Amino acid sequence: MNETPQPRKSGENATRLADQFRHYTFELKHLLLIFSIMVFFLVIVSLVQKVSLQNLLYKTQEWYQQDFAERLANLTASSLELLLETTTLEEVSQREAARNITEAFNILLSQQILQKQVEKAGIIIEVGGSDLMIDDGYALYRYFFEQKVEKTTSDPSYDDALALYDSIRQDLKQSEEIYSIRAGAESFHVFVPFVPNGEFVGAVYVKNSPDFSFV
Repeated sequence: MNETPQPRKSGENATRLADQFRHYTFELKHLLLIFSIMVFFLVIVSLVQKVSLQNLLYKTQEWYQQDFAERLANLTASSLELLLETTTLEEVSQREAARNITEAFNILLSQQILQKQVEKAGIIIEVGGSDLMIDDGYALYRYFFEQKVEKTTSDPSYDDALALYDSIRQDLKQSEEIYSIRAGAESFHVFVPFVPNGEFVGAVYVKNSPDFSFV
């Protein structure tokens, strides 16, 4: 005699559904955990990349600042040396020529100051055992062509630059290489050996603070 299949009890169905739901919930928790780990990892990678990029930009900016300052100071030194080496005593004896030379000195020095990044520019020379900064064309003319210079030529605002120059004087003279000394976050004190006619007489000084506000 065949037995008629009995319908499943509702309690068994509920138990099966509960087991399936618990299994599903377990898998969902794992997925959420994996997703959270991936998000955390991506955030860490993003932060590392950001820091690395900032370091790269900082180093690039620092290199550009120094290179710009050195090129500017070196150009000034070369121009002044060329002017002195190509000027004859006969020309200096003429009033008009002397005026032109003075104006040329002023132009070379003032062109640096006209640069937005340049704060100070001048020529450091030694007079009577003391270092003086000359930033005026007439004073520079008197020193090189009349061997006269006034103690008041050096402005007190150059004291820091003169102190730095004194600390590197011997190295600068022996190596005849450009020296750059960083001051603060963005400024550079640049010293270029000044050797007109092959004779070391001091240094061309430029304080440069490149502007990167547009970056």
